[in-house]
Amino acid sequence: MNNAVVIRANQTNLQPKGSWQENPFFQSSLLLVSISVIIGLLFGISGRPTTAAFLVIACLIPLIWQRPVIATYVLAAGAVLFETFRLHFPDSFTDQAPFFQSSLTLGGPRWIPLNGAEMILLATLLTIAIKNVAVKARPLTTGTLFGPAALLAAMTLLGLAHGITNGVNTTIANWEARPYLYLFLAYLVTFNVIKSRGEVKNILWIFLIAVALKGLIGSIRFFLVLGGDISRIREYTTYNSLMAHEESYFFALFLALFAILYLFRGDRRQLQFAAVFSPFVIFSLLANERRGGTLYLALMILVVSIFAYRLLPDRRKLISITAFISIVLLPAYVIGVGNRSGLIAQPARAVVSIFNPNSRDASSDQYRQIENRNLKANIAIDPIIGQGYGKPMVQFETLPDISDKFIYWDTVPHNTVLWVWLRLGFIGFAALLFLIGRSIVEAGLASKYMKSSYLKGLAVFSIAGIAGWVAIGAVDMGLVNLRISILVGVLLAIIAKFRTFDKEDSSTQLEPAKTILRS
Repeated sequence: MNNAVVIRANQTNLQPKGSWQENPFFQSSLLLVSISVIIGLLFGISGRPTTAAFLVIACLIPLIWQRPVIATYVLAAGAVLFETFRLHFPDSFTDQAPFFQSSLTLGGPRWIPLNGAEMILLATLLTIAIKNVAVKARPLTTGTLFGPAALLAAMTLLGLAHGITNGVNTTIANWEARPYLYLFLAYLVTFNVIKSRGEVKNILWIFLIAVALKGLIGSIRFFLVLGGDISRIREYTTYNSLMAHEESYFFALFLALFAILYLFRGDRRQLQFAAVFSPFVIFSLLANERRGGTLYLALMILVVSIFAYRLLPDRRKLISITAFISIVLLPAYVIGVGNRSGLIAQPARAVVSIFNPNSRDASSDQYRQIENRNLKANIAIDPIIGQGYGKPMVQFETLPDISDKFIYWDTVPHNTVLWVWLRLGFIGFAALLFLIGRSIVEAGLASKYMKSSYLKGLAVFSIAGIAGWVAIGAVDMGLVNLRISILVGVLLAIIAKFRTFDKEDSSTQLEPAKTILRS
């Protein structure tokens, strides 16, 4: 009698590698990281931030050695959650975490002039290199965007050396140079530690959860701390908004991801999570009262809509109808509430301010116009090699002193896109444009040729994040923001990994059953 034995290949590959739902190590690691961060926050709030930083790092090092991808998880969470300076609201706690503050400024040992993010970046790269060399492999792998990112990092180091040799303030020079070095290191770390699309899905989960938490913080702060009166901000801080300015970028990117998850039929649980918390994110975006926030959101949604229309034929009718309704209703909304107060009118006021700004917006516009003229005049002094980092701009037109709000007001302008030209010259500026253009092309090609709808959406998400980064860089110092630099570095690494993910996605398909007849 013959017995038929059916063997199905690759059964274990049906679930993406690295999926946290199926990985006990990731779950236990996440629990330990969460506990260490909570303990670190408690030490930071109690006035012992240096102890907090070293405690958290000590907890993370063994985990990173065992599974280096945890470093990217922590970096992504830290970039979204932790501010680079104190806001001084009574409910503040994320701004007290010593993630972006140097141990020197916190009273730590002088022989470790690093902050928490830098320790994680450098420790992870060292860990990866040691483990790879031990098995006689290349210390680090690079990827398609390594060249553009490395070129920009090299130009940054040259700009730093240029500034320091000219006798500038080294503290300011180092502060200016860090963003692109962070971006490069975050790219290198992420590219080397990410091994599967499941791990990328974990990063998106971390991003969603972290931004949702910030949305909750903003909503609670508005109602419980300020009593629903945004003008009371001055009672607590010299800062001019409810939250850090860059939060508006993260909020806009969260909402863009929400749209992507819906249009591209992404992970259902991520879509449901985004739907639940999007009201808090929208509210905090409005309450933060950044005109740029409306710009970032509009630009990101435009990017998502264009790519979705091109890539998803079955969604074109929905996108067309939505676009038509928006074109009809948005002008009426702007005209109807553009001169009113209240959060619901915030986007309309942002549009109206372009043509008819109120006194606050007019003052801000005038400051930026003078700043831009000074910036262009300073670029003209040395347009080829730039002035290097750390040198205050020559004030051909006198700017109002706003050092009570921003200590480097005479060194770093709002338009940090042209600021790159000022510091690094035309070659450095071209390196930035090359990195932006190459990354968008890579992600655009990936969105077209990858089979997985989820990965297509991830590619569009990356493009939206880069477009928003350039926008906030042009209007609100976004290109010198350490938090956004780390997140963009992670996105660039994900873009460079798309080809690997697409091959993995194809290999996880169930192979035809093989029947072996035995007699």
